[in-house]
This record gives sequence, structure tokens and C-alpha cells, in this order.
Amino acid sequence: MLRLRKYNFILFLFLISGSIAGFSQKQFPSEYEGVWKGELSIYGGTRVLQKAKMQLTIQSTDIDSVYTYQLQYGEGNGADTRNYQLNILDQEKGIFEIDEKNSIVLPAQQFNNKVISTFIVEGNMIQFVYNLFEDRIQVEVFSGPHEATNFTGAELEAPTVSLLKTNIYQVCDLRRVE
Repeated sequence: MLRLRKYNFILFLFLISGSIAGFSQKQFPSEYEGVWKGELSIYGGTRVLQKAKMQLTIQSTDIDSVYTYQLQYGEGNGADTRNYQLNILDQEKGIFEIDEKNSIVLPAQQFNNKVISTFIVEGNMIQFVYNLFEDRIQVEVFSGPHEATNFTGAELEAPTVSLLKTNIYQVCDLRRVE
């Protein structure tokens, strides 16, 4: 049985390395500079609770490895604009941080064509997933209480698993406009 698992694992690694080698990835954030716009849908279960215009602006600065990173929700005078800074900590490893410029600095890590930032604020776990495509950036946000809602496992040598609830899901396909 152990021998079969070993061969399956080696086959899995071979398949993964082959698929990664065939994927031509654009450099983030430099090749995603510009203004990106779309419509954000906020879901509670299968229902859309709210829709809003969303904009992401990524621009290089005079400082190498520092980008302006502006998120805007809504339009016009009532828009909620968040002026952040994206710092490249290690481009080769895909390690970034998003500085909200108010003493909050969030980690972000690139995995293949995804940049993921996960954090807890006021008792809620929030995970931003930026899916990077040739022609768009899809932003997904998952959020819910950080406290476990239930537990499972802990029998027959199974570990105890803490169950977290996802209350809200947000998604927006952003297209480059500038």
C-alpha cells in the first residue's frame, strides 16, 4: 500500500511540473499596471445581495518594487476609495505586502496565477484571491467568522477538524480600461 502511494505521489509531482512548465505567466504587478474596472457582486448563499462598481488601479512609482494600489468601490462623490501601496518583498518567490497606510500591512503571496491575502479583522477571517488572466483580473473575497462554528473528527485516529463558516462571497471580473 505504501509503495502504491509513493508512485501515485511521484506521478502527481510529474503531472504538476509538466502543467506548470507549459503555463506562461505574466509578471505581477508590472504587467498588470493600469486601471481595471468591473461590477462587484456580493453573495449571501446563492442570492446576490448587492452589486457595486469596482475599480483597481496599479501603477509603478519612482521607487523600484513599490506600486500604488488603489481600490475603489462605487462611483462619483459617494465612492469609497482606498489608497494603498503594494510592496514587492521577493519577486521571485511572489511575496508582497499591501500597506494600507494606516499602520495595517497585509501579507500577499503569489501561487501560480493567483495572489492571495488572508487576514483576520474584528473577529472575521477575510481572504482576497486575485486570479490573474491574460485579459482580466478576477477578484474573489471570502469572509466569515474566525471562530469555529463546530467540530468534526477526533474518532478512530482522525484529527479534530474545526469548521469555519463562510458568510459572504464577493466576485468581480475586472477588465483593463487604461
